[in-house]
Amino acid sequence: MLVNTPRYSLQEIWNKIPSLYEEGTIIHSLTGRKYHHIIWIDETTQQYKIKYESGNTKKISIEDLYFLYSELYKIGSLTNSYMQQHCERLLDWSKWHAPGSAMFALLHFLDDNIQVQKGELHIKTMG
Repeated sequence: MLVNTPRYSLQEIWNKIPSLYEEGTIIHSLTGRKYHHIIWIDETTQQYKIKYESGNTKKISIEDLYFLYSELYKIGSLTNSYMQQHCERLLDWSKWHAPGSAMFALLHFLDDNIQVQKGELHIKTMG
């Protein structure tokens, strides 16, 4: 049975980010080949910044992360190829690029109903 409504609200998802930052959690890509970690959060704007193993950084808004989270609950799974086709509609990005995969990699840390299978995100079957 597919659940179309996200398990957590935007604020509840945001409230989980600071502990990942404070604990210095290493967040591996869904393929396991790359990693990043959160190096900064801004409670006022609800943005966070990640640092890749390369040293590059990217700022991410909780709204963008939540759009992915909501879409995952809406359709049951997310892949990079799906996002290449729908990133403009969902995120107003002209192409699927960094930090997209880093956002994917964070979602299963925020909701234990999300599982990673072969580099893709899936909502665990419920009911």
